[in-house]
Amino acid sequence: MKKARDLAMFLFGLAFALVFVVTDIPAIAAGVFTQTIANIKINGVMKALPAINYENHNYVQLADLAPEIGYVGWWSAEEGMNFDKVASPPSAIEVPYTPPVINPAAPIEHKSFEGNLPDDRAVNTYNFVLPYDARVNLDFTHDYTEYDNRTFWNIKLIAEDTGNIIFDFESKDSGASTVPAYLPAGDYLVRVTHGRYDHRNTNYTATINYERNVGNFEAEPNNTNGTATQIQVDKPMTGHNLFDGDIDYYTFTIGYAANANISFTHDIIDGSKNWKIELIKDDTILTFNSKGGILNTVSDTVTLTSGKYFVRVTRGDAGAEDYTLTVNRK
Repeated sequence: MKKARDLAMFLFGLAFALVFVVTDIPAIAAGVFTQTIANIKINGVMKALPAINYENHNYVQLADLAPEIGYVGWWSAEEGMNFDKVASPPSAIEVPYTPPVINPAAPIEHKSFEGNLPDDRAVNTYNFVLPYDARVNLDFTHDYTEYDNRTFWNIKLIAEDTGNIIFDFESKDSGASTVPAYLPAGDYLVRVTHGRYDHRNTNYTATINYERNVGNFEAEPNNTNGTATQIQVDKPMTGHNLFDGDIDYYTFTIGYAANANISFTHDIIDGSKNWKIELIKDDTILTFNSKGGILNTVSDTVTLTSGKYFVRVTRGDAGAEDYTLTVNRK
């Protein structure tokens, strides 16, 4: 019974497809047609498929819609339609295109450690477990000290498993804060030692501030294409090059041909400083620079074919400033 029903459905689909079936574009009609792009959804994923427009209606090849079914010919594909690839024949309902969902920022949480250094050889180490990937920075506060601009504490944040030093800074006056870093979940150490001068028995507080990465921050380490952070077209991603030589890689995949550009924004800094941004597939497709004195830089628009792409960001002589990049579908 099931086999008979499946056969009937297949024959029905094939017969329906034959209303539009043509094996090449000129056979669709004797009238005038133009080549275009049809923006439709397949299984809920937006695709920009090659299409033709005939008498103000778009048609796409059935092989592009449902290759597993094996149809040939053309299918009406009006803007915003949604196709279920597993249906036989494909069903079509009106679904307008909507950009990717931008996740709301997570609340910032805090973990504080208090102490002092009783003598010039003292070392205070605190264990901290970062429960999830997060945007992290470190504040160090203490009573005000004013001795000819001297520094009295050295503070490090260290990844316990690798020994990599994330932050390494000194404190004077009433305290200091780091720039943010985008860190994976794991075990970390906060280590406090004397700076260049001894200031024993002054109490301090070291506070780790962390904001959960809900897909809106880069995921370190991402300094190779093999560890690239996954991004989506039309969805902003925030990151920064933490240190000189830190390279950030991002990757996205498209299954269709489309025009796109990259926008790159950041706070205004020294106008002589810059970042370098590259779009790469098999080779570098485009390269542009974002200068510190320009808030938003947009690349040229290029045509992308289906496949996997990488975006590489190097900071040039810019500092460890946050930036936000977006691959924009045009």
